[in-house]
Amino acid sequence: MRTVFPDTAEEALKAEFFGASRSGFFVEVGANEPQRGSQSWPLEQSGWTGILVEPQPDLVAQLRQRRKARVVAAACSSPQNAGGAMTLYLSGPHSSLRPELAVARSVSHGTIDVPTRTLDDILAEAEAPTPIDFVSIDVEGHEVEVLRGFDLARWRPRLILVEDHVTSLATHRYLSGAGYSLIRRTGLNGWYVPASEASPVGILGAWQIARKYYLALPFRILRERKRRWQARLSRSRSAHNAADRSHLRENDLISVIVSTYNREDALDAALRSLAAQSDRNFEIIVADDGSGPQTARVVERWASRGGVAIKHIRHEHAGFRGGEIRNRGIRASVGKYCVFIDGDCLARTDFIARHRALAEPGWFVPGNRILLGPEFTRAALAAGTPVESWSLAVLVREWLHGGINRLLPALRLPLGPLRKLNPNSWAGAQTCNLAVARVDLDRIDGFDGSYVGWGLEDSDLVARLLHAGVRRKDGRFATGVLHLWHPQNDRSQLSVNQAKLEATIAENRVLPLRGLSTLAREAEINALHRYSSSSQK
Repeated sequence: MRTVFPDTAEEALKAEFFGASRSGFFVEVGANEPQRGSQSWPLEQSGWTGILVEPQPDLVAQLRQRRKARVVAAACSSPQNAGGAMTLYLSGPHSSLRPELAVARSVSHGTIDVPTRTLDDILAEAEAPTPIDFVSIDVEGHEVEVLRGFDLARWRPRLILVEDHVTSLATHRYLSGAGYSLIRRTGLNGWYVPASEASPVGILGAWQIARKYYLALPFRILRERKRRWQARLSRSRSAHNAADRSHLRENDLISVIVSTYNREDALDAALRSLAAQSDRNFEIIVADDGSGPQTARVVERWASRGGVAIKHIRHEHAGFRGGEIRNRGIRASVGKYCVFIDGDCLARTDFIARHRALAEPGWFVPGNRILLGPEFTRAALAAGTPVESWSLAVLVREWLHGGINRLLPALRLPLGPLRKLNPNSWAGAQTCNLAVARVDLDRIDGFDGSYVGWGLEDSDLVARLLHAGVRRKDGRFATGVLHLWHPQNDRSQLSVNQAKLEATIAENRVLPLRGLSTLAREAEINALHRYSSSSQK
């Protein structure tokens, strides 16, 4: 019987473990968001009650508004730490009490001091029942400290799910020493039950556990040490770059312009991926090419969650006008640097941070993408699967099954000066993943809004950037996105657009036929008309 499963199997396995029980008591330590990624939300929906423990004030407010369970605003820790305050290093869903964040490539965007309590104290105050049916602990490297403040013999939890990156055996040994057995692993979560109630795992299951927790441990320890060394090196480089006025600073706002048209399920997933970014200093501009009201509702739902500012810019649909709506998005943005992605692209958690690191005025940065197959796309959207957070190992498995077309965009390589080997090439640069300094966009007056119908408005932009002296800096092996499948767009205007592009290149054109300045003039004329009309009343 196998014991190691992907995280996508977790909910089904939990349902199998608890059966059809309509009542029970849960405790979720590190609850984070009310629903997305919640271990207890499905249980609460089926009638369970429980306790949610979360230290971040904005998330506490959301939990109290949207959940029925008791919410405790604190961080759980050991008796030695309880009763005081500890520093929480903020990094979205990967926020941690550890200065060196547990998740690879996570970057802290600030700190707050949070009150600390033991889990025993919280449970006693709530008069929690015994045995507790389900306990989830997801505290990004602080698990053992939480367990030290949790009397397992007193509360006798039936099932403990604990996130464990297995960079040491500390968590596993603690639970084993307290009389609990590891029976399963889903994604990053270890499943522990009282040893007296654990069923034999069999030869295959024992081998999977041994491989994960023992045989691979030395390599994981080396990888963790390498990660910490790279993090220190990255901080050193960041400090160096901060002194260089030609590079983007950590406090410079980035504007992410997301183009969309009537693809609400994909847009919801794209905004989910952006909400989980490790670098939080950015705004989102949803550039809507005339979608129906469902798109506005998706944007409003994500905007209400806070954390990142979201604007919805829309014009009426009059055929595919990707250049025009992106120009409207640029006009609504306030960042020094613009990153363009499509509304069906999922950004990995370090997407903004990587683009910030590569940003340089006078250089545009195109990234690449992994294409998801149609069946995998449908399944991922239906289940709300956060594919963007999958590890390389999980992506390899999906590639072997034919769900994605390639793996290279998921790799991270420090290419340094090699990124500038093809400074004059426009081929392959697309707005599903393209970054340009705002000053360089203004220099060429933005996109050419005269392009109508699918295709080549992004190539036109890049060609004019090159004509203006802005060069290409390759973003591959740093900024790759996952592109959800969609049917092929109507290409009936492609030959017309191709002729436009050829004219732009032949004439060495820098400015568009219809650019940002055109929209500015139209806005001034409309404002004058409105003023004139109001004056006559």
